Amino acid sequence: MSSIGNEQRSISLLSASQAANIIGIGTSTFWRYHSAGLLPKPVRLAGRTLWRIDELHAWITAGCPKQAEWLRNSINKWSILNQRLPSRANRMQS
Repeated sequence: MSSIGNEQRSISLLSASQAANIIGIGTSTFWRYHSAGLLPKPVRLAGRTLWRIDELHAWITAGCPKQAEWLRNSINKWSILNQRLPSRANRMQS
């Protein structure tokens, strides 16, 4: 991987142009994919639209599913993790 790729991995949130570069598409295409619901949901921060780099890498590893499928799988993963973790109240009592 190039030094740019290594540098971008240390940043946790990416702009559309940075995210498009990681995926290997142009910025305009990236925005079209976003509008079509083909990408993970972005984070809105201080008027900017940003993507989590770890989520983009996981999304690519999963085969780039459509946003609805990605969200459904992400929700299932989080619900399973939450079932395994004891509640905060239970941890405090221990």
